[in-house]
Amino acid sequence: MTDKMLAAFAAARRTGSFSTAAWELSMTQQSVSYSIRKLEEELGFPLFVRRASRVETTAGGEQLAAWYAALDSGAADLSARFPGGMPEGNVSDHQIRCFLTAARMSRVSAAAEALYYTPQNLLSILTALEKALGLPLFTVRQDSFRLTAAGAAVWDFLEHAAASLRAVRDYARAEEEARKATALIGVSEWIDRDALEALLADFPGDRELCSMSNADLLDSLEKGEADAALWSEGHAPVNKGFDVTPLAPEEICLFRPEDDSPCPLLICPGWPRSFLENRAISTQENRFRDFTPTGTVLVDTLDELLSRLAGGGCAAVGDRRFGRMARLPGLRTVPLEVRSRLVACRRSNASADCAARLLAHLAAAFVGDTKD
Repeated sequence: MTDKMLAAFAAARRTGSFSTAAWELSMTQQSVSYSIRKLEEELGFPLFVRRASRVETTAGGEQLAAWYAALDSGAADLSARFPGGMPEGNVSDHQIRCFLTAARMSRVSAAAEALYYTPQNLLSILTALEKALGLPLFTVRQDSFRLTAAGAAVWDFLEHAAASLRAVRDYARAEEEARKATALIGVSEWIDRDALEALLADFPGDRELCSMSNADLLDSLEKGEADAALWSEGHAPVNKGFDVTPLAPEEICLFRPEDDSPCPLLICPGWPRSFLENRAISTQENRFRDFTPTGTVLVDTLDELLSRLAGGGCAAVGDRRFGRMARLPGLRTVPLEVRSRLVACRRSNASADCAARLLAHLAAAFVGDTKD
């Protein structure tokens, strides 16, 4: 863990952007990204959730920021207590490790053997640490390693910092494991969740399916609140930094009154109007000889569409295999020549976790239950 890594982390956390952090630190964006990635590898947990245009600090990243702030405060207190000479250079993790080992063992030869150094090399590393801090840390008499008052204070400070960093690591790794162990899947409100629950009955993992509008699904994915989203191919975002995985073909149908009476076509904002007009049904001309819409009626929500459809006198387009419309009684379904699929969306940089396993389970479950 170097000063450069920590500076890159602090700047990116404060600005929410690697590019802005790079400008502040007079570094390249690639250098900032590399420094943070190396810090994440060293710590063993992610510090940021990366978005298309911004980065957000993870819970572990916030814990590290608090640890770093406490470290700065403790270092300032230490400097006030022991105002030594002018520091010369930076302190490295390796110097600290050598110092702590020598202080614990109290013998230069034993510490050198544990660190695979000669006593002379170890003492040169510790002398460089003294110069870097500007403080006398130890005395050596024969083989005995003794701490000065300043050295004892530095040792206590570093021991506490190491223990608190271990606590940060334990917390962040536990949070990451919990995240990986549970899949939060956003499900389009158009989809009948019971059809999915039946396919997930034997899934060996924790999961939570949360129904929401397509706009909320997209927002939830971008913010990292949902691990993945399930929706119709016609609703899936494009060029948003997501991987789109086809799961199964849908059966897009026209749902209309049984008596074949003329009626308007209901369109909900959640189902793109252009999708209906250009690919499935046109309000400009009659593509299906058994149905001619009397007009187009825009509704505000899917629930309103379902309510009006159940009340009669209206028609709408939806999926017969997975859609909620299939549960409405008293409707005639007319299959449409529209090739659409149920798809799963995940962030392109998402790690392998429970959500990935769940989507793989769904994909396998649909094999043998799909139509070409």
